[in-house]
This record gives sequence, structure tokens and C-alpha cells, in this order.
Amino acid sequence: MLKQIRQYIENLWLSILAISISMIIFGILAVVVPDWVIAAIIQILAVILLFFGCISFVQIFSNLKHERSISGAIISTLIFIAAGLTLLLSPSFTIDLVLTVIGVVVLLRGIIDITVGLSVQKDDSDKITWSLSGFLGIIAGILMITKPGLTSAVLMIILGAYALVAGITGVIYAVKVRKGINKISEAIDK
Repeated sequence: MLKQIRQYIENLWLSILAISISMIIFGILAVVVPDWVIAAIIQILAVILLFFGCISFVQIFSNLKHERSISGAIISTLIFIAAGLTLLLSPSFTIDLVLTVIGVVVLLRGIIDITVGLSVQKDDSDKITWSLSGFLGIIAGILMITKPGLTSAVLMIILGAYALVAGITGVIYAVKVRKGINKISEAIDK
């Protein structure tokens, strides 16, 4: 029983270490070459969507044999394949479109925050907080709408920096776990 527990903990340590190293690699790539990472993520997502589209296509034929309704399978097949092809054939358009939509939402939220801050809030610090939040939302929304390529690169760099810090933290934690495992192993072996 103790050997099984030791093996489980050792596997856990290796999992933490592997995930942390993966995060460090992703973080470095996202900070150094953010546009490449974005393109790679979009291509991977496109392949996944096309794969699910193919599975849905096969599902149509299996439903025909069982005389079930195939309308849901046809719709999902078309959606998966269309989304996959759009991402694969026009990744920059897709990123720009998504960031523009998000930018419009952030811009509208910024306007709402300023409205709430100036008209609803009674406390001056709440007015300032809501208004500042709204102002930053408006700026972020305008940037996302007018400069989606720059915005996506900056967001990827921020995500990469986070992954890098989290990965380094994970490696440090994994080393501490490993030291704990060694102490437990020594105690078990005695």
C-alpha cells in the first residue's frame, strides 16, 4: 500500500513538473514570437474543428442506418467545417473579427460603467472607480476595434508572461514536492 502511495505521489510530482515546463516553453514563445503562437493556436483550433466536422459527417451516416433525425448532425457538421475552414483559410480575419466584437462589447461596457459612476453612485470614491473603469474600458474597446492585430499580440505577450511566471512557480513547487517525497521515502524505507 505504501509503495502505491509513493508511486502516486511520484507521478504527481512528474505531472506538476511536466505541466510547469510546458508553461515555461509556451510563455517564452508567447513573449518572444506572439504572432507565431497566435497563428499556431488558430491552426490547431481549425484542425480540431475540422476533425469534429468529420466526426459529425460520419455520425450522419450512422444515424441514417438507425433512422434517427439527422438535422442536428447536419447542422453541427456544417458549423464545425465552416468554422474550421474559416480559421484555416483566413486566420487574421477571424482574429480581427473576434477582437472587434469583443472590442464593441468592452466599449459599450465602458460607456455603461461611466454612466453608472456618474449618475447612480453617491460615494465619490465609487464614482471615481466606476468612471475610471469605464474610461479604461472605452480605451481598450477602441484599441480592440481599431488595432485588433496589435491588441492580439499584446494579449498574447501578457498571457505568455503569466504562463512563464506560473511555470517557474510550478517548477519550484515540484522541486519542493520532490524533496517531500524523498523524506517520505526515507521514512517508509526505515
